[in-house]
Order: sequence, then structure tokens, then C-alpha cells
Amino acid sequence: MTFQVIRNSDPACEPTCPAWIYAAGSIETSSPSALRKLLKSLGAVHLPIVLASNGGDRQSAQELGRIARKNKLTIAIGTSPVVCKDKALVCRTMPEIDGQGRFEEANCLSACPLFLAGGVKRLNSDRNFIAVHKGQAVLYSNGDRTFTQIKSAKRVAKVLANAHLEKKQYLREMGVAVALEDEAFKHGGDDFYEVPIDRQRSWGLITGSVEELDFTDPHFCKRQPLPQNCVPKQNGLPRRKS
Repeated sequence: MTFQVIRNSDPACEPTCPAWIYAAGSIETSSPSALRKLLKSLGAVHLPIVLASNGGDRQSAQELGRIARKNKLTIAIGTSPVVCKDKALVCRTMPEIDGQGRFEEANCLSACPLFLAGGVKRLNSDRNFIAVHKGQAVLYSNGDRTFTQIKSAKRVAKVLANAHLEKKQYLREMGVAVALEDEAFKHGGDDFYEVPIDRQRSWGLITGSVEELDFTDPHFCKRQPLPQNCVPKQNGLPRRKS
């Protein structure tokens, strides 16, 4: 998973524009430390997160959620197309860049909802796709960043049963209904349960819609008091000391 600071590229919001963290890609064991490093570099500025992921390591997703909760971050499901002026798209690997928020056709699958659950405010649109499943019993290799399927049926059953209990405990900690995990546990492998938007709300997986609180909108910084994620142009970077 990559973490990139995005500042709205719309000239209409200048001189103060909204900024956010775009978290995208596979959740790996290195993801929590990468997020901590970025948050530390931002100091007292607590930027919200736009999140898109097809899943990854469950325990790392829970750790990401706890980091988000500790820092009182808002998380919205979506994507952030960036403004790339070079043909090689090198800017996609830069830590900070200008871009937009997009809240349709974004995925949050498998372990991703566990990360989402950590947000103090958790936002989604019915144009996005959230789905969960029991998961798979795998071994993860940090060396080549690959997952290897556990073959012993007995061990698989034990690993998945323990994970089921740990996920339910985590969801209680985050204030999300364990019904989410109970439904997920019925679906194994690639058999996903798509969580309807009404259940996302009633189970507490989301607290509202991005339409109600689009912190990426260029007009978001016209309100008073000025939201914390609204920053002036400082070489494109929001940086303040604690």
C-alpha cells in the first residue's frame, strides 16, 4: 500500500485548498510503519484518508485501523487521480502531488473494511463497492512479498477460526457490529459478500456519506472555521510542526 499526500488541483480553491492522504493498493506488513512515518512527517496536521484497496494482510489492516483511530482520522472510500505532467507518470510514486477526489467505482475488499473501521468518521458512496469474506489461511513472505496457501486442512480451520474471533474483538473495539464478520465468515476464498449501503450504515461500518462531507471538494475550504486539512500552497506540501 502506498500513502500519498494529495492537494486539490482545482484553481477555484486557491489560495487555500483541501489536502488528504491517498491510501491505495495491497495492505502488507510494511503498511502500518509507512503510515506512521507519513503521519509523523505531517506533525500536528491530521489529514483525512481516501482509501482504495482489494485487501491484503488482516493483522496489518487492523493495525492501520488502530493508527487511524488513535490519530482521530476521517476515512472515505474513493480514489484520487493525480495531475501528471510527465509521460512516465513518475508523479504517481511521489509522496505529494496535486490531484482530485473521486468517489465512484472504488473497491474496499477483504481486509480493507478493517482499516476503514478505524476512522472516527467513516464515509462511503453507494457508487463504491465494499465486500468481505472469511479470507484465506496463508503465510506471508516479507522477502518477496508473496502469500503462500497453507495446505493442512486442520491448520487452515484453526487459523480461520482464530482470525474470526480476533476480527470480532477488533470490530467491537471500533464500535462496528460483529454482524459484519459473522456474514463474512460464511463466505470463503473468492466468494465475497457485498455489503449493501444500508447495512454499512446500520452496522456502523460507515457513519455517513461522502456526499454529506466531501473533504476533497474545492469549496470545502470556504467554510469557517477553516477545516484542518485546508492548507496554503507550500511547495504543494502541508507541513506544520507539532
